[in-house]
Amino acid sequence: MYVSPSARTRGTARPIERAVGVEAVAVADLGERSVGQWNGRLVEDIRREDGEGWQRWKRDPVSFVPPGGESMLDFGTTR
Repeated sequence: MYVSPSARTRGTARPIERAVGVEAVAVADLGERSVGQWNGRLVEDIRREDGEGWQRWKRDPVSFVPPGGESMLDFGTTR
């Protein structure tokens, strides 16, 4: 069973590992897109604290790069 290296995904896989008797293998290429400084934050907080960035993302969600993150275009071509 292959999983993303994220802690959340690994935690979700643990009961399955126990149930079927296999160990999950983390694969870097299954990682999630990085949203940089927006990671783990509430949408309301991002909209309030980075209104300009939020509006840019809403206008162009594919090529917009969140602060310290990567665009959907970059994510799709670097994996």
